[in-house]
Amino acid sequence: MNKELQCTLLSDGSSDKALIPILTWLLEQHLNICTIHIDRAQLERLPHPPKTLIDKIQYCYNTYLLPKRAEANRETL
Repeated sequence: MNKELQCTLLSDGSSDKALIPILTWLLEQHLNICTIHIDRAQLERLPHPPKTLIDKIQYCYNTYLLPKRAEANRETL
């Protein structure tokens, strides 16, 4: 059975896309999953992007794993 993990990286800017290969490697090392897809949430492209961390997470809710960079947003959940 071909298992798949779909993730969305919630970050502040486009430069954080450099984290995608690192996250992919990390997940491949620790999970026994055949296919890993990681996308970056490009919320800054929206006409009215969500402001709070909770709103950003709710916008990205359709993924199973939502990595968040510690400095990306100082809000707590």
